[in-house]
Amino acid sequence: MTDTTVPVRRLWLAAGVVLLNVADVLLTKAVLHHGGVEANPMMAGLMGGFAAPLGLKMVVAGIAGILLMLCPVDAKLGERAVIAVVALYSFIVVWNTLMLGLLALR
Repeated sequence: MTDTTVPVRRLWLAAGVVLLNVADVLLTKAVLHHGGVEANPMMAGLMGGFAAPLGLKMVVAGIAGILLMLCPVDAKLGERAVIAVVALYSFIVVWNTLMLGLLALR
């Protein structure tokens, strides 16, 4: 019999994806408010509101989290993929934070 308990690191990774997506939306909205532009053409049209970009990000993050939880416990590809997503969104959040700081200084 195999252990089907979801490892705690997967829960942290899933939570990280959700939190980083929320931070991305909030920081992007702040950057736009200070005169910045949305670099992602797929999100540019949605950023005029608040619910649409946040809702879309939550749906995508939720799907990623669910897929991660459904991956077999001994499979590492799912975790590695989510680690890559967390790293990417960490970079985006840091970038947005830097841009917000620069725009706020103007």
